[in-house]
Amino acid sequence: MSTATTPPQQEHRRQTDECDHPDCSSSYAIQDGVAGHCSQDCADRHRGHRFLNTLRFDHRYCATCFARLKDVHTPTDDWRERKQEPVEIALDQGGEFVDAGDGTLELDATACEYETTIDPDAVSGFQSFTSAGTIGEVREETADGLPDDTRQGTICAVCGNASLSMADDILRRGDIKAVARNLIAAARDVYAEGQTEHKLTRGVFVRVLREHHQQSGGLDFALAVGRALHARSGDCDD
Repeated sequence: MSTATTPPQQEHRRQTDECDHPDCSSSYAIQDGVAGHCSQDCADRHRGHRFLNTLRFDHRYCATCFARLKDVHTPTDDWRERKQEPVEIALDQGGEFVDAGDGTLELDATACEYETTIDPDAVSGFQSFTSAGTIGEVREETADGLPDDTRQGTICAVCGNASLSMADDILRRGDIKAVARNLIAAARDVYAEGQTEHKLTRGVFVRVLREHHQQSGGLDFALAVGRALHARSGDCDD
């Protein structure tokens, strides 16, 4: 009596896994996978998606057009020392210098509120707006028929986005060239700061973004960024 057995090669061929890219629900044969993904495109998109999240959760940048809205300045040692002096603390609490009547000034602490002051050593930086950032009324819609929440917030003066951590494809299509330039500049900045270990290759990013738009009419920034971050030595950077 004889029995049939499955050759090891066929058994291995049937082993599958789920694609690691969160926006893909495909499964793939393990031996055909690309770094845990069903395809090179998914691997590139996943890499690009992670990089774009770096900008999305960085309050300095607009997640839609990638314009830099704020600069952050590190406090100087002189500022930290000054903010720990009693006179400076009193001024921060509402105190003021008044005429002492003999041609000199004295500190009047009558109006001091004596609230808890900020520890200067805990201050990581000061932020200031660039020409791309401004303050305006930001409306957030609420559920269950409650009034919308409207408050002062940061608005991107370049594309008009008021939900800075959310990407708006309609606003993004207003000026694709400006969006691409902003993204390239932002990628250069975060690389210089050490937030990412991979330098974005500008020529590859522009080429992949343009080719995908010509083929499908879409704007696959994740694919273009992921491909540009994984560019091989010798790829164009024009």
